Amino acid sequence: MASDNKTLVIGSTGHAHVTCVEWSGLLEVNVVDFDLVVLTCRPLTKEFLNSLPWDFFAKVRKRLTRLLHSGGRVVALGVETQHANSGGDSRPHNSYSWSPIAVGTVSEAGDTIKILRAEFAPYLEKLQRWGYWYTVPSDCLTRELTEWCGGLSETKYNIDQVSLATNRYDKRLATIITIRATGKQSAAITTNFGPLVLLPDIPELDSGEGMNLVLEEILGLPQTTLPPAWAADLVVPGIVELDTAIEARQETIRGIKIEIATMVMKKGELEWFRKLVYETGTELEKVFSVCLERMGGSITPARYSQEEFVFEFEGQRSLVECKGVVKSASLTHLRQLTDYTLKYEQDEGAIGKGVLFVNAWRNLPLTDREKDDTLTFPANVIARASQLGIALVSSIGFFHAFCQFLEEKKDGAAILRLLSATNGVVNLG
Repeated sequence: MASDNKTLVIGSTGHAHVTCVEWSGLLEVNVVDFDLVVLTCRPLTKEFLNSLPWDFFAKVRKRLTRLLHSGGRVVALGVETQHANSGGDSRPHNSYSWSPIAVGTVSEAGDTIKILRAEFAPYLEKLQRWGYWYTVPSDCLTRELTEWCGGLSETKYNIDQVSLATNRYDKRLATIITIRATGKQSAAITTNFGPLVLLPDIPELDSGEGMNLVLEEILGLPQTTLPPAWAADLVVPGIVELDTAIEARQETIRGIKIEIATMVMKKGELEWFRKLVYETGTELEKVFSVCLERMGGSITPARYSQEEFVFEFEGQRSLVECKGVVKSASLTHLRQLTDYTLKYEQDEGAIGKGVLFVNAWRNLPLTDREKDDTLTFPANVIARASQLGIALVSSIGFFHAFCQFLEEKKDGAAILRLLSATNGVVNLG
């Protein structure tokens, strides 16, 4: 079964289904973003170790510690330990300086190999002779590990090992190391780290071949040889013609995507007008004013009192009040608008026209509105509005009229004239 693990390969390139990085570029990669790290120590020669900055492996250990702490896994194809020149440093780099757990090797050789578990057996079966075995010293905790989980005075650490393969006298040729950290306080929290797997490097295998065997087992996917960069320059008849055809079709697709994006935007703009029959407050004012402008009216901000906005058409100036309510319109709404028109008359010396746009029973479907008990405008509101010269506009009637305007079945100017001239309910049917 194929694995969904996001995998990083360090020290070997050209592998499928994974991200590959050389050791020299490792610090440019967010290691903690991966579920699994598979690395080879073969490139960690003495010369390469000597070339690294002094803090290179400290940064690597910190990242791998975080990976294991979050349940990630590390699988390493090890080598017999190589050391960099000390250069006065008491702890120079070595082949395992990347590890959150200090690891060592003992140089011995033999050809007796006991494979104890099924994990990585296809890889270990390729091992014909060994030249070292793994050891984990008693003081194996690195500073990066204890800084993350707490020092020895506050945290108890258990380092467990399970042998995958041993020599005749049970020294570990391949091992799985697990770490468990438990706080020493009364409310102790235990953290189980992800496993660190140490496999032996097999010199008889090409580095990429050995990595492929391990990756195929972990990922459950076949490893194919990825083409080197120079292979792209090789000429195969028909490729250029196909590339041209592919690019032409991709250009067509790009054009279609632009058309679709434009259509989606236009659709959204039209869907926005649905707010006429369910919104309230500022958003209701905005959509109503845009509709009036769309039909040819002129909109200016409130300037006479606290009306929502001023609407002008064919020389007629109207003060607009918008209400989105869960019941019918009320005399209170008329009273507010009347105050605004009186202020207009005082300032301008002319009688002010009021337009009251009401989205009544706004939480109900349109089919449940305008019934005996869900009218937008009760009789007393209609009577008073007619006396005061105020136009009453129902959101439902206006919505349907505006939709007909968009379909070019109604004249926008005719709708605006009704709003400007009507006293009482505006009949937009």
